[in-house]
Amino acid sequence: MNLRVEMLKALADETRLQILSMLYVRDCCVCELTYGLEKTQPSISQHLRKMKHAGLVTENKQGSWVIYSLRKDIPQWIHLLLQEVNKPEEIFHKIQQSDLNLPCSLQGKITNC
Repeated sequence: MNLRVEMLKALADETRLQILSMLYVRDCCVCELTYGLEKTQPSISQHLRKMKHAGLVTENKQGSWVIYSLRKDIPQWIHLLLQEVNKPEEIFHKIQQSDLNLPCSLQGKITNC
């Protein structure tokens, strides 16, 4: 199937748009996305898999952790779209202010958490 069609399908979901808006600001691990968006880990992983298949995100293994990033070569129209969707600052603030210790930050492996 056409990659552009796959991208549009991936963008046609509110949770995936929220994930992409977070990744537009900075790279994240699954536990940050899970906690910040109040979704289950399997749900977030499924969304990430679909976005990876559509060519929107990449993953980078750091030890036992996987860090997700927005692909650097996504089309300009996606950049424009992500500039217009909800800004994730409130989500990141919630993560930072939380008393919850995210699993990856407990391990001291990931600096984003």
